[in-house]
Amino acid sequence: MGRALPALLLLLAACGAEPEPTPEPARRDVVLIVLDTLRADHVSCYGYDRETTPTLDALAARGVRVEDVTAQSSWTGPSMVSLFLSRHVAADFVRMPPHTTLAEHLSAHGWRTVGFQDNILLAPGTGYDRGFELYAMEPGPDVILPALHDDDPRPLFAYFHFVGPHDPWEPVPQYDVFEPRPVDPALREAYAAHLHERFPARPPEAIEAEVDAACAEMSRQIALYDGDVLQADAKVAYVLGALDRAGRLDDALVIVAADHGEALWEHPVAELAYETDDSRRDDLLTAFKRTHNTLLYEALTRVPLLLAGPGVPEGVVLPGPAENVDIVPTLLDLLGLPPAGPADGRSLVPSMEAAAAGRPTAGRRVVVSNTDQFRAARTAEGDKLILPADPSGPDGPLAFRLADDPRERRPAVLPQPELARLLEALERLRAQGLRPEQGEDLIDEETAERMRQLGYLGR
Repeated sequence: MGRALPALLLLLAACGAEPEPTPEPARRDVVLIVLDTLRADHVSCYGYDRETTPTLDALAARGVRVEDVTAQSSWTGPSMVSLFLSRHVAADFVRMPPHTTLAEHLSAHGWRTVGFQDNILLAPGTGYDRGFELYAMEPGPDVILPALHDDDPRPLFAYFHFVGPHDPWEPVPQYDVFEPRPVDPALREAYAAHLHERFPARPPEAIEAEVDAACAEMSRQIALYDGDVLQADAKVAYVLGALDRAGRLDDALVIVAADHGEALWEHPVAELAYETDDSRRDDLLTAFKRTHNTLLYEALTRVPLLLAGPGVPEGVVLPGPAENVDIVPTLLDLLGLPPAGPADGRSLVPSMEAAAAGRPTAGRRVVVSNTDQFRAARTAEGDKLILPADPSGPDGPLAFRLADDPRERRPAVLPQPELARLLEALERLRAQGLRPEQGEDLIDEETAERMRQLGYLGR
């Protein structure tokens, strides 16, 4: 009893001690810029051999570039649900579900929230505008600049979503500066093999001529895509310049991300993606995947992620793997704010600090993505599995070893431990991923028509 008394007194003293004060959040401006349809391997600082992104390159040099980032879907609606909520999605979304968004969370903690975007899928009334005091569609400088120069004492959260380089790829002359260049010889062989298989009686010279014509058109359009990337980079430069002139840039956290990537005829279109008219497969430009949605190859889900500002180390490359669901937890960690709710993401701050100090970093063991038609998982080592949502449908599973086949052109047999790990991740995504509630998958006819024009419906 005598020895227990001091311990008891210490316990009582501890119970009566004042709790540690909660640190005040860092009340600084936050700028989130999402570039629609930007694949990482067409960004200069990610190793692309065309100078498409001088602004992003400079931002990476003064902050952190995350090398390996996966978007949670290959089209905008579900991808932005996932990003804003830090949740994996197990189905497609056209409306924001009733969970606390990043804008709502920051608004509740005293931030002034403004959003500017030009993607019809995110139009006011779809729920993506929840939490924003100002949410403008296709705004001009007359709307953007007053919002940035407002003398409201609250810190600012400014979200920009630029639809470029979404197709149609039509850079203005100032950015239409890239010449077409030859298509990868391996792809030419795949195009010829496709035509030989589909039309065995067609003369070889006719097939060669068709491949030549298709490759010429593909080369022309890829150059236009790169011009659109350069034009999108200039929009980022405009935003950063406007923030600088408003006196907001030096102390602002700046994040540049992408909602998904883009397919540039690297893979055959899945059977599930075909319409009933079988003749569409006759044309190489439609038999091989262009643009996005549906499929989950790396070209469609591997995206850039750049961070700069207070608390972000300078000139650091973070290997990853990471996901877009990690953006919100990282931002809240940098601001000293609590989570908005249940989250599948994790803060990248510890890894950024470790990388800056030259210590090993820990990325995700498995990354995942989803559409209504496919689910995909990839290990940190590069083993990847793509499963169709309907196992009895026309499309079978696909597996790749990206270390040997980064372009996903040669299906592989995965070792049993890796396959089991990927199957477990995909089953967890199917069982636990966010799904729309009743009514959250409904869209009005005007939005449906715009979606058709952008290729999301009826393609």
